[in-house]
Amino acid sequence: MRRITVALPQMLSDAPSESEAPNNAWRGFLTAHLDYFANLASYLVADSTLVECVIVRAVNRLGNTPFDAFDIQTNYTQARRALIGEAVTLLDLSLRKSG
Repeated sequence: MRRITVALPQMLSDAPSESEAPNNAWRGFLTAHLDYFANLASYLVADSTLVECVIVRAVNRLGNTPFDAFDIQTNYTQARRALIGEAVTLLDLSLRKSG
C-alpha cells in the first residue's frame, strides 16, 4: 500500500478536470484522507493499478458534486459513494473484457 500512497498525491494533482474549483477541493480532500480511501479502494479492487484508477475516476466523478468544507461527514459519504461506484464500474469492465 505504500507505493500507492506515494504515487497518488502526484496523480491527483495532475488529473485533468473540466471544472477546476470543485475538483481541486475534492482532490485536496481525498489527498488529505488518502490512507482511508486507498485502503477502501484496495479492499474493493485488490489491484494497485486499479486502486489508482478508481481514485482518479472518483475525483473526476466528484467534480460535479458541490464540496462543503464545513460538512466533513457529507464529504466522506459522497467520496465513499463515488469511490465504490467507480470500483464497481471498473470491475464490471474488467469482467466484460475477460469474459
